[in-house]
Amino acid sequence: MSFSEDHLHRLIDGELSTEVAAGVAAWVEADAGRKASAAAYRMQRDLIRTRYDALLNEAVPARLMAATRQRTPANQPRFLRLAGRALLALLCGGAGWFGHAWTARTAAPDTFAFMARRAANAHTVFVPEVRHPVEVGADQEAHLVQWLSKRLAVP
Repeated sequence: MSFSEDHLHRLIDGELSTEVAAGVAAWVEADAGRKASAAAYRMQRDLIRTRYDALLNEAVPARLMAATRQRTPANQPRFLRLAGRALLALLCGGAGWFGHAWTARTAAPDTFAFMARRAANAHTVFVPEVRHPVEVGADQEAHLVQWLSKRLAVP
């Protein structure tokens, strides 16, 4: 199995299974550069934990909790929530309606109906002829162009 920098970080953070961790540890030990990087990442992890682990147990300041409570949808009046949902439904419905109408007018050229029309047109051009165009060689290009122009009534 090949390992990456992501595996190294996950090893340091203790997020790997025992089997994968053993493989990644061997991969790190096999290269001096990776070994130095791992040591630097461990030192960085330990410094961050030393500096910020105490903050994990602190209570969230009341001013931040108040700001969070004010912005939650549950504190909005019910009619505003319903109006927002209705507006969203109308916008989505309108976008679907107009989007459907727009795509119906501009069918992609690779649709089945388009390809069937092309096949039918090719059939009507080439099937009635006994000799053309299969038996006309590349050296008779002028003849083929003249025949196609006459057959399609287009120069």
